[in-house]
Amino acid sequence: MVIPKIVLNQQLISMERLDGEVIIISFDTGKYYSSAKSGADILWLLKDNVDPSKWEEIFKKRFNMNDFPRKQVIEFIEKCLLEGIAEISEIALNGVANLPEDYDPDAWTQPILLAFADLQDLLMVDPIHDSSLEGWPQLKNDDK
Repeated sequence: MVIPKIVLNQQLISMERLDGEVIIISFDTGKYYSSAKSGADILWLLKDNVDPSKWEEIFKKRFNMNDFPRKQVIEFIEKCLLEGIAEISEIALNGVANLPEDYDPDAWTQPILLAFADLQDLLMVDPIHDSSLEGWPQLKNDDK
């Protein structure tokens, strides 16, 4: 089972990392995502264009483990692809692994990508161009 070569869809997302957690906002869908610890590290490796063939060595060293949970990593990546925050890459991935030391990687935890749509309508509104004469948050009705 080979980890596919993918990259973050950086033209459609914004990503920030703090204390071992990554928050991503998709400008395309208005959804936002959260992932912590191992998931945040995977997303960081994707951001830095690190070839997945190097991930096993990186994670074994970071989490001091013998067995690399490849299936968990692939399932996480598949969810990122499904959500559209990542895409298959045709470019050569040769980035350098530079994982922040912003949490204690005491043990591997299954990477989880949490998706939220509760602010989707708000994030998709362009308050300057899509508001009515009454102002934001009243959307203009283009049917008139």
